[in-house]
Amino acid sequence: MGEPIVILALRRKRDRIEVSIAGNKRKIEAAQADLSHVTASLRLLELSGDPSEFPAYIDLNRILRRGEITGLCMAALNTHNRASFFRLDIAALVALNGFRVLAPIWQNQ
Repeated sequence: MGEPIVILALRRKRDRIEVSIAGNKRKIEAAQADLSHVTASLRLLELSGDPSEFPAYIDLNRILRRGEITGLCMAALNTHNRASFFRLDIAALVALNGFRVLAPIWQNQ
């Protein structure tokens, strides 16, 4: 003999509720993403231009260790002729240090 009808009905009801909860979770996650995008757009439109209103998310002073820029420049000055030390040499140092040089400003000058 099979299981009682009450148990089968309750299991079906449980399965429907689980599916409903999963669907609602997806809808909530989509609504939260939409809300964050709308909030960010509002924040951008409400800016007055003061740099303190839109701070950097990372501490730019901590990209390189203390004194690392000075050390790189001194090493470059010691290895190259001081008269031929141009801005492009600095770009090469940045690239050697593991950073990508994207569109340097000085290339158009």
